[in-house]
Amino acid sequence: MQKYLHKNIKELYPIKLIFTPSLFFYIIYCTDKYDQDLVVTYRRKVVLFRSYRKMKLYLKNNFPQIKPARKCDKFCIFLCNKQIIQKKQTSATINVFILFFDIIKTLKMQSLYVVPIEELYKFADYATFHHDFRHFFDTHPNVTPQKLVAFVDWAAGVLIENSHIK
Repeated sequence: MQKYLHKNIKELYPIKLIFTPSLFFYIIYCTDKYDQDLVVTYRRKVVLFRSYRKMKLYLKNNFPQIKPARKCDKFCIFLCNKQIIQKKQTSATINVFILFFDIIKTLKMQSLYVVPIEELYKFADYATFHHDFRHFFDTHPNVTPQKLVAFVDWAAGVLIENSHIK
């Protein structure tokens, strides 16, 4: 992955991934020259950082030619789950879903979750343009708030289980 990124990376996006108010990691999200979204991995595991300083040092040592495209975004997993249960959306919901889709794709684990990934993509598309999820749940009985929260929790577990923490 590192060799691929060195040749093909277009943009880097540092993200603070907040699991709970006291548990968070930083992750490097990037786009390659083919507009494919990826997360930085090492030996097929996602690289997570305990501090912003460690992440910046890693970027400086491994990708000195590329500066982050913007400041560090914050993605709140616990807030995403709360909004799904309330059937309301803010950008926190969709950002967490998109990040987890890309992590799951990077780790090649799309087929392991109980809800078909296509249904989750439909939810993400809907959530991009609608702030109230009730209509979506009424028209997609196979997708429930509980299943979406379970997906977020499952994806968070997959991330932690398949990561190098620096």
